[in-house]
Amino acid sequence: MTAVSHTPVPRKASTAKRGNEQVFVAEWPRNRRELVRISIDRIETRFVVSIRVWWRNDDGIYKPSPTGLTLFVSHLPKLVEHLEAARKKATIFGLLEPLASTDLINAHLRQRTTKR
Repeated sequence: MTAVSHTPVPRKASTAKRGNEQVFVAEWPRNRRELVRISIDRIETRFVVSIRVWWRNDDGIYKPSPTGLTLFVSHLPKLVEHLEAARKKATIFGLLEPLASTDLINAHLRQRTTKR
C-alpha cells in the first residue's frame, strides 16, 4: 500500500493526447482506495476548476473517476462562498467542530512557508 500525503502537494501533469494542462492544487484521502483532488485545468482555451475523486487501481496508480465537479474558474468565488456557508451550517448543526482562529493562522503560515 502506497502512503498518501495529507498535505497538498503542487504538481504539474499534462495529458498530451488532447493538449490539456493540469495543475494539482490539493488532495486528501477519501478512504483507503480513493483520493479527493482539486485541480485547475486548461482545456483548449478555457480554464476550469475540478474537484474529483481519484481511485487507485491494483498497480497502485491513481485514476480519475467520473465522480466529481468541474466548473469554469469564473464560478470559483461563488463556490468558495457557498462552501463556507455550508461549513458554517454544518458546524451549527454539530456535524463539524468549530474552526479555531489559530487553525486559520496556522494554515496561512503553512501556505506562506510552502510558497517560498
